Parts: sequence; structure tokens; C-alpha cells
Amino acid sequence: MISSPSADDWRSINYRPIEWNIIGKEEHWLMISILSIEIPDDRGDNDDTEQRESIKGLTFNEGFCHRNQLTDECGPVVVVHAGYNPPKDFIIKSHMATIQFNAPAGSSFSLRWQEIPIAKANATLHAPNKTVTDDTAIFTCGGTLIPTYESQYLTNPGGMSPDGSFTTVRPVSTTSDRWNRYPQYRRQFRAGGYADNLKCRWIIMRPQFAGVSIRIVSMDLEEHIDCRFDYFALAAGDTGMITFENGQVNYAATKFCKHSDVGREESFRSEDMIVMYFITDRNRAGRGFVIEYKLICQSFQYLPSSSGILDTVIYSPNYPITYGTNLSCSWVIMLESNRPIYATFIDIDIEKSINCAKDYVVVQANPIYVASDEIEEKICGEKINWNSTFPNGRVFITFNTDMQINRKGFALHLIEQLHDCSSDRLTINEGDRPKVLSSPNFPHMSPNSLHCEWVISAPSGHRIKFTVDANTFDLQDSSFDERCVDDYLEIRDGPSKHSPLIGTYCRMEPPSTIFSTWSYLYIRYQTDSYAQSMGWNATYEIASCGGSVVIPMNGSSSIRSPNYPEPYPNQADCSWIVKAPAGHYVNAR
Repeated sequence: MISSPSADDWRSINYRPIEWNIIGKEEHWLMISILSIEIPDDRGDNDDTEQRESIKGLTFNEGFCHRNQLTDECGPVVVVHAGYNPPKDFIIKSHMATIQFNAPAGSSFSLRWQEIPIAKANATLHAPNKTVTDDTAIFTCGGTLIPTYESQYLTNPGGMSPDGSFTTVRPVSTTSDRWNRYPQYRRQFRAGGYADNLKCRWIIMRPQFAGVSIRIVSMDLEEHIDCRFDYFALAAGDTGMITFENGQVNYAATKFCKHSDVGREESFRSEDMIVMYFITDRNRAGRGFVIEYKLICQSFQYLPSSSGILDTVIYSPNYPITYGTNLSCSWVIMLESNRPIYATFIDIDIEKSINCAKDYVVVQANPIYVASDEIEEKICGEKINWNSTFPNGRVFITFNTDMQINRKGFALHLIEQLHDCSSDRLTINEGDRPKVLSSPNFPHMSPNSLHCEWVISAPSGHRIKFTVDANTFDLQDSSFDERCVDDYLEIRDGPSKHSPLIGTYCRMEPPSTIFSTWSYLYIRYQTDSYAQSMGWNATYEIASCGGSVVIPMNGSSSIRSPNYPEPYPNQADCSWIVKAPAGHYVNAR
């Protein structure tokens, strides 16, 4: 880790530029991660990489460099960075590098470096040159904001107080407060409260199970009917879909620049990212803006299967400190897997009243506005033995409070329920009657998002006979080719998922009786998170003869006596069931 010196230490050397030399192992390159940076972007004043000592900002050279000394060990400048937004990680194509920090008083940065093998670096990253291609290079102010349930305020670079009154001194909460004190920053301002040619961007990452509220407290910008000149813009979603060209934010961004926008409030319940922009042109200016941002207890959280298994706790606002008055909270949690969700209170302390008429929480499987046979149960007081399972991966939580007594609140634990349907200890021995293996819940519909694995074993020297009931086999699949991609049964000739594949089966096309080569069979049953299947039923036993034969469409099959073409054994008693496609006859010859 490398970081700028403390203010006192830096002052003691009269704010002179500082260098660090870093060295890694040979046959390695260096990966740089800038964690934070606050340096005024004055690179346009002197951007001559041949005169590295005069470059303003954070400069990275290959090799070992020393200020005011020309040496063969000092390589080219590969990156120069300044501003207030950390860039993406980058690679220096050398195992030695020099970092120069040349900035005005009040600047700061921190970074982390690590050595990585050249082969890995080539496979994953490309070393940037001096031209920064990431769009953070466009923006010279802004940063990342972390909202809380307490209101916080964002003001433009230039000067407003958080309560909305206009001032000439920037409040401490702004990103670039320290630069107001320095002439090189103040000189950019005109008659208004902010500078010309500003390009600011602030990003809020919405935490799971909470929403974000953005409210315009004050706004005094250069007005235009389409906000083409100076404007504050708000967008939500994926920043990769938002572009900035010719001084304008494109895509689904809402622009504000008028006095009439004061009081506007936008809430974001499901978007992962909220992005705020402040863009000014080269002349005229108002006095600026004040934006309130905070968390709200309203969210819609759709959790894809790729996010892992749900195991989380939902808290009332400010838990375990007392919750607020007149709250109207709602949380919606939906799992792509559609697996059941088990809910139980870890802690609950809500104002108690008759029929929970005052403060209460409701946890149910359907939204309140949807008719349901399920009785809505309001919960209040200190009831800690409540629990329930919601079968379809949907939970709707509401929490309402009145304007009087406040208590600690609640902590509700939500756990995604997995079906324990796997076993590696299914055995069959000589003399055993056929045993049954079925899909979970058979003969009822199979649950969603199953991943079941079984290993069937027989004594050494014996084979296994596995027969699927062809009349009940029905696994839904939406693909238009021969593949099985939704719900399917997979069978392998051996004890693991790496054993030779016998076949994958779905729709109403079951396998014929399967005989293992040795004494193991591996069975896997997979279902998706959408439509459900009727499932399947099968038997397994020590192999002898007989079984089922399924004739494919436009195909044929054959039946052989045991040991054919060798003599069949004594006292053989074999029977086969032959199944043809619907509407077809069987021709035996």
C-alpha cells in the first residue's frame, strides 16, 4: 500500500513532489489499483511526458527514476492520473516502476500494487498508455456516495450550504471543499456560484434490501427548456448504457435545471446503481443546487441464481436503535430459483397494541393488494417464536408505524431452502427385491431448481439394471432440437459425474432399461426455475434380463436373450415391455 503523506509531514518539506520506487519479481509485471484520489486536474497546463518533473498529478514510469536525474533505468511515462474518480486497475509492463506525486497542498491519494506473472497479465489485462480511455477521465469532480437512513446533502462545486441557503463557501460535505482555499481553483469561478465547464459525476450503489431517495432541495442554474446548458442529471441502472457526448448525458437520464424542479423526489427500489451528473457550459451560471439523498425502507430485490443461496437478515430502519414514526416500509424478495424461503424472527420488539392496530409487521407470500386465501397476520410486541416457509421463492414484507411510541424494531432471518435429494449410498445386493428411485415429490410435480445426484452401487462382479417407467416419464423442455436444457435426467456408466455418459433424457422420451458395465451407476436430475415437470419413477436391481425397450420415432431397437450369441443360462425368466411412439404400431421380426 502506498499513500500520500499526512498534511503535517508534507508541509514540513514545503509540499515538494514525492517519488516511490517499487520492484517485483523478474518475469512479472505490476498491477496498480488506485483506491482513492483527490488531485485537481491541471494536466492541461503541462502535459509533456518528456519533462516528467513538471507533470501535475500522479505519474507512473517504467523502471527506476530519480527527480532531476537522467538515467538509463528510467523508462517512459505510462500513466498520468488526476481528478477525484479512481480509474480502473492497470498494468505496468515492467517489474520495476516509479510513482511521482506532484500536486498542490490538500491533495491526497492511496493505491495498492501487486506483482503478477506476465502470462496472466497478457491473458487478462492490457497495459494502458498515457491516454486514459475509461470515461472517468471525462469527469473532473464527483465521487462515490454512501447513503444512510439519515439525510445527507450533495452540493455543487462552488458554494451552497446543505440547508439550501446560498453561500460563498463550500460546505465540508462536498467532494472538493479544500480547493476553495486555493487561488488556482477559485480563479475558475465567474459571477455565479459554480465554475464553467464542469463535468461532475457521483455514483450511489444501492445496497440490497433498501431503496434510495433523491430530492432536490434547492436549484438555481442557467435555465433552458431542454436543460441544454447547465444541468443536473439523474440516471439509474447500468452506467455502461449511459453515454456522455458533446456535453450531454444520453440514454435514460432525467435533466433538471429549473426553479420549478425544487421539491422533486425520485425513489429507486430495484436499480443497482444511481448516477448523478452536474454539467456546465462555458458561460453564465446560477448559484447552484442542493440535493438530499438517503436510504428508504422500500425495495424490490430480484435475486438471480448466480448470486448464490439466499441467507440474509432484513432489519427495520435504524435497528437496534428505535425506528422512526409514520414509517411505511415494504420489502419484496423474489428468487429466480423459485425455491422455498424459510423466515423467522431473530429479534422483534414492536409497540404492542390490540390486533396490532398501531405498529406492526406483516410477512406473507403475496402482495397486500393481491387477493389470497392466506390470512394476513399482523405481528407486533415481542413475539419471537414466529416462523413460516414460503414455497415459491417470494416474500412480501410490510412494516408500518404510527406517530407515537417507537421501539427497537425487528431482525428477520430469510433462508433459501435446498432440497436434500442427493445420496451416494444407494446399494443393491444379491437377493434384494427391486428398489425404487423417484424424482422428489413424485407422483406430484417436481420442485424448481433441483440438483439431485445419486450413486447406485452393487457388489463387485455384478451389474446394475436401471428401469425407468416409460408411462409416467415426463420432463418439460423448451429447446427446439435434440438437446435437453430445462429439466432432464442424466445417467452415467460409473460412480461419478466424470464417468462415461450413457444418455440425457427429457420430454416424454425415457430411456430403455440401462445395464451398467460394472457395479456403479451415476444418476443426476436437474430442473430449472420456471415450468415444473411431472417427474419420473424408476427401479434398480441386480442385472439379469428383461426390462423395458423404448423405440424412438422413425427408429428401431432389438431384444437379445441373455449372453447372446453364447448359450443362455438355465432357469432364465425374462420379460420385456416394448413402448412405441403414440399412434404407432410395433413390428416384431
